[in-house]
Amino acid sequence: KALVISLPVMLSLEQSQRIAVLVGITYFLIYLLTSYASRKSSLFVKKTASLKRAVNATFLMGAVVLIATGVFTRTNFQIIAVFLFLLLYVIENLRRPIMVSYISDRIANDVMATGLSAESQLKTVLMAALAPAIGYLVDRFGLGNALIIAGITMIGTSFALKIE
Repeated sequence: KALVISLPVMLSLEQSQRIAVLVGITYFLIYLLTSYASRKSSLFVKKTASLKRAVNATFLMGAVVLIATGVFTRTNFQIIAVFLFLLLYVIENLRRPIMVSYISDRIANDVMATGLSAESQLKTVLMAALAPAIGYLVDRFGLGNALIIAGITMIGTSFALKIE
């Protein structure tokens, strides 16, 4: 917030307008970055040598970034934690086209929309079910520790969820 207020370029704007401009620019950059990640997902699949490896790798990358975010949150390096959250968002947008491709390879074309819709609904229900558990962890152990626990849990479940 202090950065926004002190930017000389925006001195003619009121404080709330400067904040709005910076938030707009920030979201613009985030969406450019995530769009780029989505576009380059096929390159990531090629570098990992298979669609299955790409799915597994992005899951583990997300878990590791979540743990790192928790560590930096816990040690009061919030700026680094914010950038790691942004990286997590980029990984999610890298992963999404890979998952759509993986699912579409396994579902018949005539039920593709239903299959992708079911996957989306399952993800939503899973997040709704996990939210109270994560909230409990945050209340009990703090945000940083909850993120670390969630990341470690992801790594633990990755062995059972690994796509072979």
